[in-house]
Amino acid sequence: MPAMLECRDLEKSFGTTPVIQGVSLSVRAGEILALLGPSGCGKTTLLRLIAGFEWPEQGLISINGRTVVGDGARIPAEQRRVGMVFQEYALFPHLNVADNIGFGLPARDKTARVAEMLALAGLDGLGGRMPYELSGGQQQRVALARALAPSPEVLLLDEPFSNLDAALRTQVRAEVRGILRQTGKTCIFVTHDQEEALSLADQVAVMLEGRIAQVAAPEQLYHRPASRAVARFVGEANFLPAEAQGDTAAAVIGALPLAAAAYGAVDILLRPEDVSLSADGDTPNAAVIWREFYGHDQRLGLRLDDGSELVARLDSRPAFAPGQRVRVGARVPLHALKTP
Repeated sequence: MPAMLECRDLEKSFGTTPVIQGVSLSVRAGEILALLGPSGCGKTTLLRLIAGFEWPEQGLISINGRTVVGDGARIPAEQRRVGMVFQEYALFPHLNVADNIGFGLPARDKTARVAEMLALAGLDGLGGRMPYELSGGQQQRVALARALAPSPEVLLLDEPFSNLDAALRTQVRAEVRGILRQTGKTCIFVTHDQEEALSLADQVAVMLEGRIAQVAAPEQLYHRPASRAVARFVGEANFLPAEAQGDTAAAVIGALPLAAAAYGAVDILLRPEDVSLSADGDTPNAAVIWREFYGHDQRLGLRLDDGSELVARLDSRPAFAPGQRVRVGARVPLHALKTP
């Protein structure tokens, strides 16, 4: 599938502070890509470069095969066919829902297009409402419908769910994904929420300190991160130093199976849910130091016999207790990272 959006070697600074450093990114037509990273890593700046609200010092951006920045091109935002949904939605408070969605559309097809967008966003019957009369989730869908109304080639969303409470966020996330799938639009959304990125996106680009650290499908990113920094940012991570010997690695808790062959000094990524615990029969190699019970599962702090600590996440049975001696192992083959 061809790339709908291509960014190549982008650089952007504010004053003497570099914000975007050598960023290259490719998004295929119809793909949803999450730009995931901590606050201040450059995510929103990259989105604004793509939209045309900021200009890079160097690099190239092309949309659907047309260069909009670089190689002498400098296409302004209004000519890029890029839709943007802002974090605060930026709805016009003095316009009703229908007029917000239809803002800027040609008069000849505005009525039909607004009706189409109202239906797509599940807002039928709400066209005459004012923004302040809507819930947060409804305002979010109005903003999305307004961005989709001009049929952009690329849709950009900046922290689209951050203003919603936790209970509503999951519901609206599913609704937005359904709308994006139905339209087949190429989409990039910015988030600092790992769960949001992993559950909504086809591909996730992890951005750290102005650079793209890894781009991968959610499962690959979580289970086979490219570095300790990525592993730590995408979920909870334990690391065990070990000596890899092909399909296994020798660590303080014993021989561990590896998902891919490795050799030499490595750090083993042991996600909390991949830890196995036994209190019966096996020689113990750790002690439980704390326990948090959540009903559907439990989270345990463990101190290994060498003094190092790790976290385990298990189903809610059996009930381990602080001070209890246990045997720690691994439930699945593990990912090995070369020791820095």
